[in-house]
Amino acid sequence: MSETQETKPPTSEPPPAQSNASTETPTEEKGHGKGVQGGWKKRKNQFGVNWEAHRLRKLEKKKERKQKQEAGLPVDGPQPAHKEPSNMKAKRKVALVLAYNGEGYKGSQKNPGVPTIDEDLEKAIIKAGGIREENLDDLQKIAWTRAARTDKGVSAVGNVVGLNMIIEPEGIVDRINAALPPAIRVLGMYRCLNKFHAKNAAQCRYYEYYIPTHALVPLTEFTPERLEQVRELLKNYMGTHNYWNYTVGLKYNDAQATRYMKDLTCSDPFMVQDMEFVKVTIYGQSFLLHQIRKMIGMMMLLFRHSASGNAIYNSFGEDSLATPIAPAEFLLLDRVTYEGYNKKVQITNPNLPLLDFTEIPERDIFKTDILIPNMIRMERNGDLMKNFVHHLDYFEPSVNGKKQDVYEWFKTNREKNPQIAMRATELQRKRSAPKKRGKEEEDDGSEDDEKAQRAFEENEDKKKEEEKKEEEKKEEEKKEEDKKEEDKKGEDKKEEKKGEAEKVEEKKEGEEEETVVEPAAKKAKIETTNE
Repeated sequence: MSETQETKPPTSEPPPAQSNASTETPTEEKGHGKGVQGGWKKRKNQFGVNWEAHRLRKLEKKKERKQKQEAGLPVDGPQPAHKEPSNMKAKRKVALVLAYNGEGYKGSQKNPGVPTIDEDLEKAIIKAGGIREENLDDLQKIAWTRAARTDKGVSAVGNVVGLNMIIEPEGIVDRINAALPPAIRVLGMYRCLNKFHAKNAAQCRYYEYYIPTHALVPLTEFTPERLEQVRELLKNYMGTHNYWNYTVGLKYNDAQATRYMKDLTCSDPFMVQDMEFVKVTIYGQSFLLHQIRKMIGMMMLLFRHSASGNAIYNSFGEDSLATPIAPAEFLLLDRVTYEGYNKKVQITNPNLPLLDFTEIPERDIFKTDILIPNMIRMERNGDLMKNFVHHLDYFEPSVNGKKQDVYEWFKTNREKNPQIAMRATELQRKRSAPKKRGKEEEDDGSEDDEKAQRAFEENEDKKKEEEKKEEEKKEEEKKEEDKKEEDKKGEDKKEEKKGEAEKVEEKKEGEEEETVVEPAAKKAKIETTNE
């Protein structure tokens, strides 16, 4: 208090009440919460509401509502008698571990009009009671997510689908499997955090590609030295690289083309039935469309041409390279890992299970009993890998569409292969030939992989048709020759019969002559005796 300020004695009288019509000047009225201007104090008391009591009543209602929800009672008044409590079962966020055979499916993602893994799985869950029928075809409403989207023909033993699902009563997994086709199995169900996203929460993915060894060594035995060559080629993929040449629709400067490969390994050869395989395991964070199949195709191309791994390193650069794509039927998704999610679960909700799928025995059973035998069957019946190897032997890995650079990759440590050398000489001769006036030289080396694959398939179909026509022509010629032989045999038989008939007639004529001559001789004899 200042020294000039006067002090007033305390009084017991209450202060005078302020009238609504204030006598203060407008300049004194300005300021937050003063006078008739308004503010939170004015608004709070203008209707005489006790806001503290109102707040307490709201908290009490909220508490009662929560208690009813926990007890399973209706929150907003009594429920109609005709509705059963089972219709009000709550959905829970779960992760389903899937194994499936990709043969006959157009991929895992739902696509109207074609068979997909997601479509069959959704129908089976609805039939089992895990999803209400009104939520059919509304995957967003049940928060449907998947760890990996597999292509047409690709299989899996550890793909993960996350969704909000009714898990009561017990035995929901068995009911889903009973409604699924034999090619799809649910191997396990795990309760998850409410914000679990199967794709975004995934840390890494393991893929496996099974290569029949006859596709790697057409003329010689698959020796340990050749196995080491495969492993050395695969090492070039490890680390962070730009894989824009190993997919479709991306350019070199696109950020999403950069991917990190943690490890690539190749197993020792092993026998299944009477076919020998090697298993290539690819361990990475995420993958682009066709990336793994193109990585395997590129490795097989360089191995068969005995080229160095520098070509793989060069394929990560700015130059546009045509890379072959290996068959999808030999690729499978082994498992998905969730290390970061598991750490979060241990901190926030230790009661939930960790997402670790390595201990599921059905994964290996499905792989060894269904998937690998199916690969052998398809290879025997369709020659998938055999046709792909033929494609590799005549493949032109053009650089920016320039055909003259095709065989620059194969100059280092190239094996003397007569077939490939002949092919290279033929290509060089065609390129050095003078162009015809008015026509440009075709440049099929700049085609993308899908067009090249399509052209290869068309050529194969043409070859098959030509072979079929040749076989039909040969059969017709054979039939004509057989017919001619039969006709000739028939004519010979007719001639034989005719000759036999002539002999019979001659014999009869001889007998008749004898009979005629004999009476004449007797008559002459009698006449001589009479004389």
